[in-house]
Amino acid sequence: MVTPVSVSSIEQLKDEFDLFLFDQYGVLRDGVNTYDGMVECVQRLKAADKAVAVISNSGKRASYNVARLTRFGFGPERIERVFSSGEVAWSLLHKQLQKTHKISNVLYIGRGDDRSAIEGLPVAETTDPSIADLIVICGTEPEHYTLADYAAHLRTAAQRGTPAYCTNPDRWSLSAGTIVFGPGQLAADYESAGGQVTWIGKPYAAIYEYALKAFSVLPERVLCIGDSVEHDIAGAANAGCASLLTSTGILAQLSRRELELEYARYDASPVYMIERNHV
Repeated sequence: MVTPVSVSSIEQLKDEFDLFLFDQYGVLRDGVNTYDGMVECVQRLKAADKAVAVISNSGKRASYNVARLTRFGFGPERIERVFSSGEVAWSLLHKQLQKTHKISNVLYIGRGDDRSAIEGLPVAETTDPSIADLIVICGTEPEHYTLADYAAHLRTAAQRGTPAYCTNPDRWSLSAGTIVFGPGQLAADYESAGGQVTWIGKPYAAIYEYALKAFSVLPERVLCIGDSVEHDIAGAANAGCASLLTSTGILAQLSRRELELEYARYDASPVYMIERNHV
């Protein structure tokens, strides 16, 4: 296992890389507020003529994330592109459903009223798991439902082997400083109950392929900045990119020894790590 190199700032690495891919939650912001200094960090990279983008396990489409990031100070003048798992999933679903030439019944699980993940697709939304042809899991509402609630709702579909797309593999996420279960945990439970799951997002290859192709950049000239070993660090390694682990986000309270166990668990360690990601 490679020992990460400690750095004092992200800007310190500007000459080593051409593209900086930032995770969103736990790196740029905590789900409610922007982390101190992160807007300035991005500005310094842009001033050094570096490409800056976001690669996120958000189940929502890229346009939604662009609008949301803009409200937090990361507008298009700072963040050039947003690559969300929701956008990649929509593209894959669009290609798949076009081949069937029929309307599919989709059970959609997300947050609030947003339906951008299935908008424009040849689908009819249903709330009945027993007639669903496909389940799309892109968000959860842990403030309203428990994992047991979701499992009970999806039990019939799992028993039928109804295929599901998980457009956000994050099992746990940070919300206003509190760690809550995410869509990835719901999808993992669904898979364990007998359902079929197609996983889209970090650490899987498709989202990185989209990003590298968009910027026409070699993997070794890309630095992925994240707070999750399971998703950000392992995903970067799978794509042949370097990675930097921040001290914010879901692993913020772990000791060095506990982090080493995370590296061993996912067979991936960051190339760099930083104590304060906003310097």
